Amino acid sequence: MPLIKVTLPAGLLDDEQKAAVAERLTVEVMKVETGGHDTPGFRAISALLLDEIPAGAWSVGGRFDAGPSAIVEIRVPEGALDDERRATMAAVSYNVLTAISPALAAVDGVRRIWTHLVEIGDGNWGAGGRIVRLPDVQQIAMSMPEPA
Repeated sequence: MPLIKVTLPAGLLDDEQKAAVAERLTVEVMKVETGGHDTPGFRAISALLLDEIPAGAWSVGGRFDAGPSAIVEIRVPEGALDDERRATMAAVSYNVLTAISPALAAVDGVRRIWTHLVEIGDGNWGAGGRIVRLPDVQQIAMSMPEPA
């Protein structure tokens, strides 16, 4: 049930690249979180927000002309990740962005592509107007039927 937010300067990705990032990053992160599952139920509760910051509003090191960069924030339920899955999520976010964007592939990724992993404590998030916990999320995801 990852919620992924990719923040980057406006114009860095074209529409085709945005669609590719949305599909590939959502699926790859979801599969890391769920232990390899790609089902309609898990897709239905996985989301990606692409947040483009206007020109002149993104700076690196105090400079607004510092070149392409990105921040990937991945929110998951607390307890869904161990150290191996955290490392894999960081690698996946970097690999997907650099595979799709030549501009991001051309910069020093250690300084320009950051992944923030945020684990939301049990009982600290809601859906459908009520508080949900990790077992609730798992039940919701597993209860969705496969497409006919």
